Amino acid sequence: MTSHLYLWSDRSLYIGSLPDNLSCQPGASAFLYFLDAPAKILLDGHQEPIESNTFIFPVNQRIHVLEHSGRVLNLFLDPYQIEYNLLKRSMQDQVGTTFFEMISTQSWDDLIKDIDDKVISPVNVFKRVNEAINEHYTSSVQAQTDQRVNMVIDLVKLSSSQPLKIPLIADTINMSENRLMALFKAKVGIPLRRYRLWHLLSATCVRIAQGENLTSAAVNCGFSDSSHFYRNFKHHLGITPKFLLKNTQLSNIHINKKPINTQMYSDQLIHEIKNQAISA
Repeated sequence: MTSHLYLWSDRSLYIGSLPDNLSCQPGASAFLYFLDAPAKILLDGHQEPIESNTFIFPVNQRIHVLEHSGRVLNLFLDPYQIEYNLLKRSMQDQVGTTFFEMISTQSWDDLIKDIDDKVISPVNVFKRVNEAINEHYTSSVQAQTDQRVNMVIDLVKLSSSQPLKIPLIADTINMSENRLMALFKAKVGIPLRRYRLWHLLSATCVRIAQGENLTSAAVNCGFSDSSHFYRNFKHHLGITPKFLLKNTQLSNIHINKKPINTQMYSDQLIHEIKNQAISA
């Protein structure tokens, strides 16, 4: 069966196969749905694996997929933890902050069928994913984000090819560097530099999907070379770029990145973020 990859601004969706003995530590919370049979997954810090078709993992959770077969739907969620908090409500069981055994997968099954049958556009895939996540919205789950963190995420996205200038960003949101780092980790769940690395992996994939060769794409996104990109890709995702590209035709990689609204930032700041290579 054909694999599919959708790259969006704050989330990504992969439907396809995974290698055996996968271990990874993603920079985002994740929803995994093993389509053909239950998988056995071991969490770092635990001795007994969890067996289920469906899992919700928090950001930065290291996992080891011990047994699986067939295809998986792998959805990396937004950095604000809103979608994690919504989707965990659809699960029946939990171990710590990992949730599993979804009550009903009907919305996801219908979406996968439409993708496989090629009767749905990439734009409508995004809409259907939104609908499936928001089935679990209640007034008790508030979409609370911190505007300062939103600004930091915007600026990280604008600085894809340059070292992250934490002092400049801290000045922009009128915070000390230490307070900025603490706030970001509290709201997003990982350190700011780790989030930027996660974003750079996605930005590199976008360049590759647009036809740029892997080495050029990696260097243009701030990695020292292709080996540096490979190591980080494998650590975060558990697969290699070669595996992903081998299993997913370029025609089945869909990109829909929203442009960042830069109106709230000065032209000088945008220029510095984009063009000045100042070490953080």
